[in-house]
Amino acid sequence: MKLRLPFMLLAVAGVYGCSGGGGTDLVSGSVVGSVYRHAKVCYDTTGDGTCADESVYTWTDDNGKFSLDKKTGVDLVAEIGDTTVRYEPSDKTTTTVSGSAKANFRLHKDLIGDQAVLSSISTQVSAEMDNGVNKDEAKSKVADAVGVTTGKLLSDFNNETETTSKGLLKAHSDKMLAVLQSATSAVAKDTSKTKVSLKETFKSVLTTPGDQKGSVKYVWTQIGADDTPFSKLEITAASSGALDANPVGLANANSITATTQLQTANAKLYSPGNLVARAIVLPDEKGDATCPKIAIDGKLSAMSVRAAKVTGKLSNGPKYGSDANVDFNVLTCESTIPANTASAAINGKPLKLLPKSINRVVVVGDTGCRLKGTTAFVQAADGTFTGGDPLQDCTDEAAWPWAKIAKVAASFNPDLVIHNGDIHYREGFPAGIQKRWGGAANAANGGSEVDNDKVIKPKFEKEKIYDSITYGWRAWEEDFFKTSGPLLGVAPWAITRGNHELCDRAGQGWFRFLDPRKFPAGEPEYDAAYVRGSSYTVTKYCSQFIDPVAMTVGDLQLVLLDASMMNSSEGLTSSKGATLLDHVRVARQLNDVSALADSTDKSKISWVISHKPFFAYAGAAAAAGNSPKPAGPDTWQLQKAINNPADSIESVANGKGRLPANTQMTHAGHVHGFQMISHPSASGLPISVLMGTTGDNLEGLIEANTGTALAAKSWANNITSGAWPWFDQVIVTAIGTATVKATNWYGSFAQYLPVNFSSSPITGAGKKETAVMTEFSFLVIDRIDSTQNWKIQVYDKERKLLRTCTTSGKSATCDG
Repeated sequence: MKLRLPFMLLAVAGVYGCSGGGGTDLVSGSVVGSVYRHAKVCYDTTGDGTCADESVYTWTDDNGKFSLDKKTGVDLVAEIGDTTVRYEPSDKTTTTVSGSAKANFRLHKDLIGDQAVLSSISTQVSAEMDNGVNKDEAKSKVADAVGVTTGKLLSDFNNETETTSKGLLKAHSDKMLAVLQSATSAVAKDTSKTKVSLKETFKSVLTTPGDQKGSVKYVWTQIGADDTPFSKLEITAASSGALDANPVGLANANSITATTQLQTANAKLYSPGNLVARAIVLPDEKGDATCPKIAIDGKLSAMSVRAAKVTGKLSNGPKYGSDANVDFNVLTCESTIPANTASAAINGKPLKLLPKSINRVVVVGDTGCRLKGTTAFVQAADGTFTGGDPLQDCTDEAAWPWAKIAKVAASFNPDLVIHNGDIHYREGFPAGIQKRWGGAANAANGGSEVDNDKVIKPKFEKEKIYDSITYGWRAWEEDFFKTSGPLLGVAPWAITRGNHELCDRAGQGWFRFLDPRKFPAGEPEYDAAYVRGSSYTVTKYCSQFIDPVAMTVGDLQLVLLDASMMNSSEGLTSSKGATLLDHVRVARQLNDVSALADSTDKSKISWVISHKPFFAYAGAAAAAGNSPKPAGPDTWQLQKAINNPADSIESVANGKGRLPANTQMTHAGHVHGFQMISHPSASGLPISVLMGTTGDNLEGLIEANTGTALAAKSWANNITSGAWPWFDQVIVTAIGTATVKATNWYGSFAQYLPVNFSSSPITGAGKKETAVMTEFSFLVIDRIDSTQNWKIQVYDKERKLLRTCTTSGKSATCDG
């Protein structure tokens, strides 16, 4: 028998093949995951998943290609070993494989044709087939997880011309490669007499075990924490009665002084972060569900129950003659990922772990589909609509593009996904009951009209309505988990709660699935009167107050700040938030985070991620009897939290808080548009990045304090830095007339108008009723040349680049 020499050593290029019988019928193929040069390829006649005892083998050439004589009924194996070089076509870099980077790939015998591609993905499909799944089902199962068609799944994705599919295949290949490397290493180090073969090891870590009850439907990793989900800070006031009678507003100035009480003597108002894996298990036909095992560095361990199945939970869903109780008939499981873990997988689903350094980040926000209960619109007796919020058709990609955006965003293969909150909007009528609003202007309908011939009057039977709306599992799955697609597992998530996940809305699901901390021992209950009062008890009701989580990855400290409770207007309201000294709470939380060593380390940078923005442009109608609220309703409380004049006590007006000294950016959503705001260097303020255009209805026209159009019609698409919105405008209020900038900042920040600004363009500008921001979009943030500066690119759902911003320290400029 002949040994096949490496192609790179042969003088003549061509197809080589030889078997014991000297036949000429060949199978040609490649070893990919990038391009693997000088990988050893053989038929696995011993069935152990290696080439160790195989006398006939070949080597891949510089293009990762190989040829072998055909042999039926036997799997193909590729060994990525000491002599292999990994070549990355995208940047033309090469890496010599050694140590823990070794891995074996497999291609099941029934998948081998005239062309054979061995990869980490082919290994996953082969393992599913080893576990008894037929070929078509195995391919379909893995293709669904990757986000591509089965026709593309086992191809050489280096040659793929469709950009999104190529990116998705590469992202999944990289995740699965880490799992195979760990499994290969674990087997190599196993010296026991009962050593399991590599093939069997792959089967155990890449497939669903026979004793698994229920279907492990969704898996992901996120920044988590082990602390209580409730804030350690209880706020009282010297005159709480005055606060109740006169809710906090700018006119109250320093009239109330706050005091605090910590639940424990030395408690800090933040939690250190760690990486956690989570899984959602759907019950089987008998209603049974068990937590799966997680493969960490090639070894299986048990996941723990995070939240058990429950049904009939009281919820603030729409009331159609009876209370809306919701079901969470799924099991939520979790496991902490130890530091320095190299790989993890759950039932064959590979998990992306945090790298040593964050170099690419995807940012999304406000992703849900707007179906908003009985307040969504008012239907007259004749079936016409007389007002209310415009609804989205959740089945129309143009109306609600989150699923498409999530898939495209995943194809960028980021190191981290940031979600700015507002996940769950599915609070009202399900798709099919209403047609998406749109068409000719109609002031009573917010500038839209409804095709009333297409409207079906629902009967509101509970079994038909509540299955896909309100706040139970089905609504959560439709609004987030199913539509997140491959983005859910493509990278760890840094996710913060939005006001739609507060306790009178989707708070129960937030704590079950996505809150960073352990699920509370006393399950969060819906509280119709959740704003603090004599009945508020943190052990009984769903918490509105979550302390920040801080986690450093390389030189980047991520701070997850729960600003969902910060009110958009003065007074105490439900899901809009409260003004009862919440800015003081946030100020003290930030001060504790700012005291961390990584917050003052000049070699590091911090990003603060909150749902509501510290600085952004939004509507700013003046409150009667008060001066115009210059910061606008979506920023003023957070600006109060960090307003820190030297001569001021901690008060209603000034929280005396501070951001970490090395804060480079704040990330937020809530306002459904894109904005990039850069302040004067003298302010020391970070770059404000607003991304809230990933799914829900886009923002109506940003208004000035008068409620008139902020941008003149001729300025509709002029988003060049400095063009708008800070032009002089006459503001008429109850206390007089003044000429001010259209939207100033609060308190001492008023002197620091932005020097650079970029935004989503506006269509229909010049008229409040018709103007609306355009461009559903998401962000891709790439590190520039190993520095701490970044290229921030805005993409739409078709992967079209809309604009690019570049940072330099705490400043940013954009090309549009």
